[in-house]
Amino acid sequence: MKILFLVALISCCAPPVVIGADAGWLLGRWELKHDTDGSPRDYLEFGEGAQVTSIDPSGRRVEGLYRVSDDAVDASFPLANGTTLKLHMLVDRQHQLSIRSARTGGVAVYGRVGP
Repeated sequence: MKILFLVALISCCAPPVVIGADAGWLLGRWELKHDTDGSPRDYLEFGEGAQVTSIDPSGRRVEGLYRVSDDAVDASFPLANGTTLKLHMLVDRQHQLSIRSARTGGVAVYGRVGP
């Protein structure tokens, strides 16, 4: 799962994240299309009001918040242990989201699959 894949990005004191730029293109379900580290397929669901949900292969859901800028999407997921997982996803010209692992240097790419 991508949350475990990016454990190095955990921060204990992350502020709440709110939506910035227009995010209409982002709303809906995104699927992990490719991961150079071989992580299993998972999903991100971006909703109105800066709400994002990470869904692992078993269906477990973790709720968080996101913010959109011109070339990136930043997501913040508060975890049960009191820490916060932060993801920085670059946006390419085809509106795919890519995440580079600080730990391995691997890249995960998400593509939109539905509303």
